[in-house]
Amino acid sequence: MKSIKYRIILVLVAIASTACVTTLSGVTPTPINVAAITYNVPNFDGVIKERGLIRDISFSSTSHPVPPGGRYERLLYENITPSSFVVHRRVDNGIAGSGIKYMVNYTVTESNSGYSIIMQPQYYTTYQQGLIGFPVPKFGENDLRNELTSGALYYKFEINSPYNPESVYTNFLRLVKNEGLRPSEKDLVTGKNFKNKFILPLRNKEVRFVVETYPYRNGSKVIVLAKIPGTETSPNTIDFGVLVREIEQKLMKIVED
Repeated sequence: MKSIKYRIILVLVAIASTACVTTLSGVTPTPINVAAITYNVPNFDGVIKERGLIRDISFSSTSHPVPPGGRYERLLYENITPSSFVVHRRVDNGIAGSGIKYMVNYTVTESNSGYSIIMQPQYYTTYQQGLIGFPVPKFGENDLRNELTSGALYYKFEINSPYNPESVYTNFLRLVKNEGLRPSEKDLVTGKNFKNKFILPLRNKEVRFVVETYPYRNGSKVIVLAKIPGTETSPNTIDFGVLVREIEQKLMKIVED
């Protein structure tokens, strides 16, 4: 009897081990109908180069635990080829899980004024792992579109001011929402420790940035290192040239106040 129970346990372990292997071969992709998303990136000097999933455009993968039960909710961006990537929504227990993967193709076109990226979603596949799998997480075409329009550009603004550095920095503390930085947190662009991280509204999004001021000629120079979130400037288009100019106008008003 013990021998039979032991063999049953071995069989179950073997099945569980096999089931925990992700196998996408043979999965039939489901075509989708999502409009192409276009990013326009200007050839401005302030663009901080080559930080992103596609050239200078960054997307943020996320992962966080959901108590109780040790479940993890994840959103991952995964490079597949030099002209395609996957947006992967997944839930798991640290080992086995389930998910949905959207394949996105893209092209990059250069011009005298900068370059454009056109992203075209193609299809999705789903999977479940383990004997008792998690349900495939809900992540529809609207969710995909929201993610694809959220790409960020890191940018360095430089503004000259006739006022002294202390006065200019005080303007930011007085006029702009201050999120603050944890003692161990470093700026993503420079790796430096800053005391304050500021938040500036931009259409329906928020720009997070840090500020440095120092003496320059008879006044000061203001350096703003910003993460500019993707925001549609026209349907299905994010034009960072337009967004940079809008932010620059807001910063000038703060500096000159």
